[in-house]
Amino acid sequence: METVLIVCRSGLEPADTARIEGKLGQAGGEYRWTRRGGRVAIVVARLRGDDAEATALLDDPAIDYVLRDPSEAEIARIFSRRSMLNLAIGSTGLVSAALLGIPLGFYLSSSTGQRSLDGDLLVGRLDQIPINGARTQFVEGEEVIFVRRTEVEVLGFSATCTHSDICLVNWDAERHQLVCPCHRGIFDIRGNVVSGPPPRPLRQRTVVVRDGNVYVRKAQL
Repeated sequence: METVLIVCRSGLEPADTARIEGKLGQAGGEYRWTRRGGRVAIVVARLRGDDAEATALLDDPAIDYVLRDPSEAEIARIFSRRSMLNLAIGSTGLVSAALLGIPLGFYLSSSTGQRSLDGDLLVGRLDQIPINGARTQFVEGEEVIFVRRTEVEVLGFSATCTHSDICLVNWDAERHQLVCPCHRGIFDIRGNVVSGPPPRPLRQRTVVVRDGNVYVRKAQL
C-alpha cells in the first residue's frame, strides 16, 4: 500500500469524474481531492497498489500523471488554505493528519515575515541550507526554492514548474539541476530549460545574504 498524488488532465467531462470516483471506491484507500489550476488533483493514502482495481484507477485515460510517495511540501501546496475552502472529502474516509494536517501548518508558516531596513524579507539563516543543497519555502504567496552554491551565494527561484502549476521542482545535487518529478522537466542552475515539456524558465528571485541571514527582495510584478 502506498500514497499517490493523481493529477487529471484539464477539461474533464462529468463522465470522467464519475468513472474516476467509482474506481477510487473500488481501489480502496482514503482520499481527498480538490481543483487547482483547472485540474483535479487527488491524494490517495493506503492505495492497494497490487490490486487490479488500483491498476485500473492509475491507468485511467483521464489521468495526466501519477506521483508516487509525494513529499509533504507537494501535498501541502495542493491542499493550501485557499483550496481547503473548496475541499471535497472522499466517501472512503480522510487522508491522515500526518499527511495533511501537520505538514500543512509547518509549510505555510515557514517564512519569518521580518523585513530589513531595505525592505528585504528575511527567510531564514544561511546555515539552514547546506552547500550544494536546497530548501523550499513559502514566500509572499508562492513556493520558492533556495539553492546554496557556495559559502555565500544562494540562488532563489519560483519552485512551481512552468509546465504544470501543480508540480514543484526538486534540486538534484549530483547533476546541479532543478527537476520536476511529474513530467521530468529539467532546468539548469540558472533556471533555464534543459529538457522536457516546460515552455519557459523558472522565475528567479533576487536573494541577498547578509550577516548569516538569507533575504529575498520584494517580487517585481
